[in-house]
Amino acid sequence: MDEASLPDAARVGPFFALRTGGGDPEAEGYARIGEAYRLTGAGTAGPVLRARVEAVAASLRTDEPRVAASLVFQGLAARVWSLALGPATLSGGVPHLRPDRLWWNPGRVAPDDLWWPGAPPVMGEPGGLAGPVGTAAIVHLVPLHQAIERAYRVSGRLLWGNAASALAGSLRVLHDWCRAHGRAEAADRAVEL
Repeated sequence: MDEASLPDAARVGPFFALRTGGGDPEAEGYARIGEAYRLTGAGTAGPVLRARVEAVAASLRTDEPRVAASLVFQGLAARVWSLALGPATLSGGVPHLRPDRLWWNPGRVAPDDLWWPGAPPVMGEPGGLAGPVGTAAIVHLVPLHQAIERAYRVSGRLLWGNAASALAGSLRVLHDWCRAHGRAEAADRAVEL
């Protein structure tokens, strides 16, 4: 996978796009996404996650933070699945978007919500790409799952169901895009992954 793979995947849609390149994420209101996975000493959501949950709750016009937290999890799950599946399917590599290096702006929407300054490192595996795709998602999904389950008291099973739904949605979008653009082999590879 080369630097062209991320823009190639970005053509599928905004959930498959990642902002890359230079600049100062912190100066533009971004925080390292790993900060969203940390709780306060009292077990409540830290400021990054709380800001996103509050924004989603306001957009839904709900006073129930658990509903908003569940949707925050599903939305981020769809982003990380898409960012792993798209390049793996189209270019044969998976960006290694570590939580301590990936920046997130909870006030923005895809594709401007996530930023990796520079070019992200790539994972590959001689035996196939399914392992790296899973790894790329799990490094985000597990700590986010734990944070939301504890801080917002959302059922862990419900959250994993949301992650599965997000994966199915990302796969459907990618598969349909590949078919519509004459890339039948890539569509099959997406399903296989």
